[in-house]
Amino acid sequence: MAIKQKPEYVVVTCVSTFRNRYVIPVDELQRMNPDEEVDPSWALDAVTCEDVKEFSQRHVGEQIIDAQVLREPEVLQFFDADNDYLSGWEEEFKLAWIKHWKEKPSPEEEAEFDALRQSFLADKIDELPGKMSHEDEMALQELQRAQKMVDMEEGNKQFAEDLANGK
Repeated sequence: MAIKQKPEYVVVTCVSTFRNRYVIPVDELQRMNPDEEVDPSWALDAVTCEDVKEFSQRHVGEQIIDAQVLREPEVLQFFDADNDYLSGWEEEFKLAWIKHWKEKPSPEEEAEFDALRQSFLADKIDELPGKMSHEDEMALQELQRAQKMVDMEEGNKQFAEDLANGK
């Protein structure tokens, strides 16, 4: 009889790069040091010190750093380390979240994950805050925050697509 191994996952690590631009009026730079002739390099210092509001930003792309195949226990360790605020999630839900990997899932895949998410939330809510452990309360709050973040990210992506399409 063959021993059933835990599933394997491909983990791809990337760095996302943005081009940021900052604009400072020269006369404002002069006010930073009125006793000296204005030096444009002062703007570099101001940006480095995070004293300047961002003028614009453009995503340049992602660079793949590495890829590796890991078994489920290692992926769950990555999940907890990279998402420590979600480490209180039940293992079953973490794995469901990981398996919900597509940027644009089919309606059926989205419905399947949403049903599982709703079930998980319902189970937590049914426990009532007074009866839930502190860890479970924190996990529920983090789950709710994470869902809000996902919803906001989806809205931002749609906004970016609309903007790119001239809508």
